[in-house]
Amino acid sequence: MSQERPNFRIALFIAFSFMSIIPVLLLGWWTVNSARDNEYAAVEDKHLLVAKNLTLALSRYAQDTTAVLNYVSSAYLTDKKTINENLLHSQNIKSVRVFDNNDEALFVISSNGAATTTPLTEPQKEMARAHANSDSTVFLPVQADANGDPCILIVSPIESGKSYLVAEMTTEYFIQLQGKVVFGELGHAAIVDQKGNVLAHPNADWVKQIKNIKKVSAVQRMMHRETGVEQFYSPAMKADMIAGFSFVRETGWGVMVPQPVAELEDSIKRIKQAVLGVGVIGMALAMFISWFLAIKLARPTQQLSAWQKAVLDSADYCIISTDINGVIATFNRKAEKMLGYSASELIGKATPEIIHDPVEVEKYARQLTSELGEKIEPGFEVLVKKARRGVVDEREWHYVHKNGTHVPVYLSVTALHSTGGEIIGFLGIATDLTQQKAMQIDLKETETRYHTLFDGAGDAICLLDSDSKFVECNPALLTLFGCTREQIIGESILHFSPEFQADGKPSLEKANDYVKAAFNGQNLFFEWSHTTRDGSVFDVEVSLSAVKIGNQPFLQGIIRDITDRKHFEQQLAYQAGHDSLTGLPNRKSLHEAFLKHISGAEKHHYSVYMMLLDLDRFKEINDTLGHHLGDQVLAQIGPRLRDICKADATIARLGGDEFAILTSTAEPINDIREKAESFIQSLNKPFHINGLNISLSASIGIARYPDHGSDSHQLLRAADVAMYEAKKRSLGITVYDPAIDEYTTQRLKFANELANAVNKKQLILHYQPRINLANGEISGFEALIRWLHPEEGLLFPDRFIDLVEMSEVIHPFTQYVIELALSEKKKLHALGLTQPVAINLSARNLSDFTCLETLEAALLANELHPNEVELEITESAVMQDPEGAVELLNMFKARNIEIAIDDFGTGYSSLAYLRQLPVSALKIDRSFVMHMLANAQDSAIVRSTIALAHSLDMKVIAEGVEDEETLRLLKEMDCDEAQGFGIGRPQPFDKLVEWTETYQP
Repeated sequence: MSQERPNFRIALFIAFSFMSIIPVLLLGWWTVNSARDNEYAAVEDKHLLVAKNLTLALSRYAQDTTAVLNYVSSAYLTDKKTINENLLHSQNIKSVRVFDNNDEALFVISSNGAATTTPLTEPQKEMARAHANSDSTVFLPVQADANGDPCILIVSPIESGKSYLVAEMTTEYFIQLQGKVVFGELGHAAIVDQKGNVLAHPNADWVKQIKNIKKVSAVQRMMHRETGVEQFYSPAMKADMIAGFSFVRETGWGVMVPQPVAELEDSIKRIKQAVLGVGVIGMALAMFISWFLAIKLARPTQQLSAWQKAVLDSADYCIISTDINGVIATFNRKAEKMLGYSASELIGKATPEIIHDPVEVEKYARQLTSELGEKIEPGFEVLVKKARRGVVDEREWHYVHKNGTHVPVYLSVTALHSTGGEIIGFLGIATDLTQQKAMQIDLKETETRYHTLFDGAGDAICLLDSDSKFVECNPALLTLFGCTREQIIGESILHFSPEFQADGKPSLEKANDYVKAAFNGQNLFFEWSHTTRDGSVFDVEVSLSAVKIGNQPFLQGIIRDITDRKHFEQQLAYQAGHDSLTGLPNRKSLHEAFLKHISGAEKHHYSVYMMLLDLDRFKEINDTLGHHLGDQVLAQIGPRLRDICKADATIARLGGDEFAILTSTAEPINDIREKAESFIQSLNKPFHINGLNISLSASIGIARYPDHGSDSHQLLRAADVAMYEAKKRSLGITVYDPAIDEYTTQRLKFANELANAVNKKQLILHYQPRINLANGEISGFEALIRWLHPEEGLLFPDRFIDLVEMSEVIHPFTQYVIELALSEKKKLHALGLTQPVAINLSARNLSDFTCLETLEAALLANELHPNEVELEITESAVMQDPEGAVELLNMFKARNIEIAIDDFGTGYSSLAYLRQLPVSALKIDRSFVMHMLANAQDSAIVRSTIALAHSLDMKVIAEGVEDEETLRLLKEMDCDEAQGFGIGRPQPFDKLVEWTETYQP
């Protein structure tokens, strides 16, 4: 009988063990695999989300850069001074260049304020030239600049393909953006251009060398404009990597966020170890319980055999048994290790006083009291109350270690029964939860970090189900839509959309198309109109893609408010197309409107008329009343013209006091003339400005399409020619006639030949002497330019000087004149003629500080003193930019170079500015001097001018002296000097020398 009982006990133990261990093993296997799948899914979502966020940042950067360059293009055509270097610097643009179709540089600006910029390399030039005719802004692949640094060229067309802009952008922003992304120990972000060249990478040498990594499969997919997650082998890291990747829609740049797979496996390994530990504990516990049951069933006893004690001591969990009063009977080795006590220290001692926290015991006493409905006092009964009722009491507790620290455990308490069924003691089996708690904290911190990323994102992020209803959102989305979480979760996104989108299509129809495409695997990026909860409409950019959470499909939407950007773009578009003072369309908008007019005119067989209106003597108003009042007058002209025009007519301000009216009509030319008369009559009516009544007159030129021009530029030029003819002949209104057009192909031919004229030295100087009226001696010589044309012969300035002043040839032209005049002045000096030579400067020279450098260099090269040179400028040239003229002329004056105002009396200059100028002489225009003998009014003007100049401590030079009587009258008026045909004609250098030898005072 005694032999049968041990065999029966062992058989029971084996059976119970198999029944309990197999489920534990299956549960452990399932837990590890589930953890691996969840870990990979979480990492893929995280990497893809970060890649998309980086893509959005780069997309915003590209759009802002495009907007800045559009602004620069507009400012280049209107007012280059408004180009803000800080704005370029903010986008890491170090230079902007504008080229014409012949690849000649027209304009250069540096963002660091440097006077010169590093030249483009030949590969950069070739690539920019290849994209010069693009329809829109193009971001080119990265290249090395002249300094060997990585640089991205951006090419943008200007003026409908007539020129193009090239900007150099550094890769600094990409490097800064990449540096903010770090995962684990080796996880990072990499940014490449559309060819697979590295823009940003943790390896700085790759960035410097412009490393190409297009062989990486994830990079190839980015270059094909794909978004997703991929595992691949990285030669650089010598490891298998997992990466989320995406692309920038506007430029084709790619973003990849890789991390070594080994780092993920390390995390999974820790989970596996924890599961293994729990599994071992579970198996040990199962085996112990199996053995215990086997003993109970085979031979009930309260005594532990040596073999049973060995089993308890080998268990990997804490086992403590007590009698019915809580006195500890057994205390295994795992309990000794967990709590720091030896078995001999605790056996025979009562619990829970030693190894339990009294505060926690008191807490559970209150819970049990509430749960069981009877008063439970703190003490041993808290541990065994449920076990006494036949219920296994399982819960988390804290054991108190011998050193005072708290050990988290999962404690199971069961009652021990005798063979008669009475309770004879209690068994407590505890599992150490320290590792699991640490894992839970780590997982919670990880979840907190992801929530921080999600909740702290600047863009609104949401999850939508298959019915387009919100199932999750971050705080930024609640702020964007102006509602609470309760008001948005469960609502359809169409609830926050207007009925129709900006393109006129129903929101429902468009939304369904987008949702269907996203669920089919497309990554979408589009603009959308949303409404807040109170109904306000705003514009957004939406990135929409499908994601799976728990094998259930959802749509992830990233929404960014672009209301401010839209408003800024509208402002830029309005500013680029309208005059800031009057609010009227500008020249650019006029040319755009022309296309609409001719489209409608051809449909209805109408004619298109261009009328160019220029105010007569408007400068007098500015100089007399001030520019601020003149601006008020200009602002009222548009409304008066609009009262007369048809509703579809285009009225534009072209600049200054010049306006254009573009209209399409079936009316004949005579009716258009009458309408032009109505414009003039309307302007004749007084403008009431600050208590003053101001009347205006105007000259109008009329041109008709297609008779006078095949496009808006030709038509405007024809109207301009007619307007100047009307102004010159005081006709008021003139219709264009080719017979009056002085601006013919001959002038175009001259314009093209001017540059060669400088290089081939076809320009020569004639000199007209002037004399001192007090003693009759020679007081100086005025240098006058002539063009010795190979076909036309000797040409005077009225044939070509205006072409010089309106083109870039003005700079080499001025340099040539200065150098030639001073080289011949050196010859006069050698002959003893030290009187100064006068050189004429134009309005363009007064804004060009290089002419000062040219003059100083020529004086030094010819060993001349500055007092042997005088500069003559017209008062109209000064008044184009008085402040700038004062600055440059003061620099001339500081170098002892004398300055004279030429043609005084014809430019309506302001005496206030005249007093500010460092001028030493006034030259009275010949139109007053030639007729002063016969015209008392001209004589009075000359006399008052002389008195005015002398009161300002200036000398006076009279031009146009033709006879002795005029010379005598000028002497009586105390005029200082004179020149004219009656004294000496302009003549070549050799003839001038001969004249000086024969001249007698």
